[in-house]
Amino acid sequence: MSARLSDWLEHQPLEILPWTVLHGGVYAQLLSSLLRPRKREDGVYTFTAPIGNGSIPFVDLEDYGVRTRYVLEHPGESVGKRIGWGAWITTYPELCVAFRNATGQRAIFQDVSQEEWFEGIRPYVDPEVRMPRGIRR
Repeated sequence: MSARLSDWLEHQPLEILPWTVLHGGVYAQLLSSLLRPRKREDGVYTFTAPIGNGSIPFVDLEDYGVRTRYVLEHPGESVGKRIGWGAWITTYPELCVAFRNATGQRAIFQDVSQEEWFEGIRPYVDPEVRMPRGIRR
């Protein structure tokens, strides 16, 4: 979806619609929430994603903030441009190795369907699951 929007923006006259596209990757901080591994009963951690043998580009969330600030403070240098930066591109099996090296705990990757993955992240994205009706903080 974002690629189609970016392509559309690139075809608009800058005099009418000044645009800048920031692109980097998936926030690395999501590895401690939405993308974190789940611990099974046998103690093994499982990373799940509908990615198969693909790779995933990670970037630090702070990098988006730095670049967004630059775009807003320097519109003359950024309007009409796609601004990207280096991402840490990895696969989930490589992520499992890094997890084991950092924690000493065993981790595996499990490829799942998109439907299974979206069901698994539902508590993070569906406020009705996170905070059932009638319960207030």
